[in-house]
Amino acid sequence: MGSKIAVFLADEQALFRHGLARELSPYTDLDIMGEAASDDETMADLQELPPCVMLICSLSLAHFQDLARKVRRYAPSDHILAVADATDPEAIFQAAMSGADALLPRTTSAATWAQTVREVHLGGHPIDRDLAEHPRVARLLLDSFQELIANPKLPSLFTPLTTREAEVLRFLAEGTPLDEISRTLQTTPRDIIRNLTSIRRKLEANGFAQETANALRAHRE
Repeated sequence: MGSKIAVFLADEQALFRHGLARELSPYTDLDIMGEAASDDETMADLQELPPCVMLICSLSLAHFQDLARKVRRYAPSDHILAVADATDPEAIFQAAMSGADALLPRTTSAATWAQTVREVHLGGHPIDRDLAEHPRVARLLLDSFQELIANPKLPSLFTPLTTREAEVLRFLAEGTPLDEISRTLQTTPRDIIRNLTSIRRKLEANGFAQETANALRAHRE
């Protein structure tokens, strides 16, 4: 396989999977390793695939978040690209909650798909740029942390925001532009995006903590 980027397509729509695989086939640096229509098929196939596989999953699936979390636990080094019918704030928030590194609409061109796959493969997180551009998503993230803080069963497992991360989220939730936030906090837009990456990872970790707490409570009962 050499230096090719391994790509795996997971989506319930066969027509979409086959079409995307065909559109990406001319890009010689990408290697389509397989396809799956469900989370069970995806997890079974992952056991036979190399690391750093790009997973393209549909947000229209009710269990997408469960699939993304399963992948993160099984193969933390893999990257997840999410698909949505429209990249509105709710879809961006759900993608971020699911641990996706990027979110693209189904109508995305093959060239943009290939470019995004390469960016994420190199360690980029395009989803964080989306978070920075949508105040409503920042408000949803803030609300999620506040709900977790209010849960009396989670303090020992909860990973809190730093003072700077909380400031960044508050400014973004108010619709403050990145440049203005940078001047106010005496930092750079790139550092703010890094803060968003950290915030998103903490939210994911806290989601796991909440699942753990729920499982322990259910076992005791």
